[in-house]
Amino acid sequence: MSEQSEDAARGPSPEDALNAAIEGARITQVVYVAAKLGIADVLAEGPLTGDQIAHAVNAHPRALTRLMRALASEGFFELLEDGTFALEPRSELLRSDAADSRRNSAIMAGAPWYYGAYGHLIHSVTTGETAYEHMYGKGFFEYLHEDPEEAAFFNDIMTKGTREVAESVADSYDFSGINTLVDVAGGHGALLGAVLQVNPGMRGILFEQAAVLEGAPAVLGGLGVQERCELVAGSFFESVPSGADAYMMKWIIHDWDDERATAILKNCRRAMSDHGRLLIVEREMPAGNEKSPATLGDITMMVIPGGQERTREEYAAILDASGFRLAGIHATASEMSIFEALPA
Repeated sequence: MSEQSEDAARGPSPEDALNAAIEGARITQVVYVAAKLGIADVLAEGPLTGDQIAHAVNAHPRALTRLMRALASEGFFELLEDGTFALEPRSELLRSDAADSRRNSAIMAGAPWYYGAYGHLIHSVTTGETAYEHMYGKGFFEYLHEDPEEAAFFNDIMTKGTREVAESVADSYDFSGINTLVDVAGGHGALLGAVLQVNPGMRGILFEQAAVLEGAPAVLGGLGVQERCELVAGSFFESVPSGADAYMMKWIIHDWDDERATAILKNCRRAMSDHGRLLIVEREMPAGNEKSPATLGDITMMVIPGGQERTREEYAAILDASGFRLAGIHATASEMSIFEALPA
């Protein structure tokens, strides 16, 4: 093996790895601007000059060309010999019409409310307070309630993220014996719909805020399960629909600190019989040095909504405080795990 091949096999040097992390903030922003302006969509028909792209997206020609050069140098676009720019595989994913489009994710990652909260991470670390609330004087979910356009954008991202894991969740747990399943704060119903597809004898209740439920019929209808699903509006801090056989929550408990997470769980316990089941679909925080989406996800929870990712021991503790016992953890083919809890 050559010296160059040995270096490649060992991976980047500590210095290169650190430099890549340091440069990450700038990379996030240049990709964000490309996604926000829809540059990949403009180039879908073929290469264009910087001036042509700028005209199409209503940008400053010289500044836009400089942006494209930076993006090309990082492998997101290609600068051709004739001075035009073309799509690369990574920028194909920034097209809004791509089947596995990451455009909205790139826009969220660079948006002032998200990126800015990370810019105030030191405030959270030194005070324990939420960076987002420190910046804006209000909680993140309060902000979404006040800005319907941003809320719709956020809910669409959550629906896409749910679709990416829904099949693996639906296939990784035995839902037999559950006649009625409540999806608590289930967004547009992508996960509930996937479970109903696999379990044709089951009925579902999608429990969400009224504004979010507006997007549910299209999703549930597209999955062919709308007739088996009831839509109920409300707040899980007040109550949840009672009498179902099982209750499911995905990406909900991690949004909240222990006190508010426990309040939600207690409402679920009040709503169910002693024979009910609770399914919490979340990422499990590893106990050691294992690389996991949950570890950086935990920082996002810290700076934006004020919640946290949790280890299995931490889930067991809040479940115990809420009248449940952790009965088991079911792995899925995705990054998500299913924490099964039964009434204590």
